[in-house]
Amino acid sequence: PRLTYSVDGTMGLVWRSNEGSALLNPYSIWAVTSTTGGRTTSKPVQINCCSPAAKGGGTWGGNLVQDFTAIGFGNGQVHAAWGDWRTGERNAFFASVATP
Repeated sequence: PRLTYSVDGTMGLVWRSNEGSALLNPYSIWAVTSTTGGRTTSKPVQINCCSPAAKGGGTWGGNLVQDFTAIGFGNGQVHAAWGDWRTGERNAFFASVATP
């Protein structure tokens, strides 16, 4: 997971969830925000569904070493970036959704 605060104090959290029971399965990217310092949060918003795991997996592939997730705010939106293997190599992907 990645956590950040906007300049107005809104907290944002982004994480990934496996879409199956194994660590190397496809995964989704989710985010929440909080204007109460984390005491309460918005309903989780799914930013991306089913990013594929690396072909062949392995200790240094797949989703085991996934350090490629970021979150930011701007213009009433949550911006998230993550790495996935949909092209056959790990690349960066980006999406924005309305602030939940």
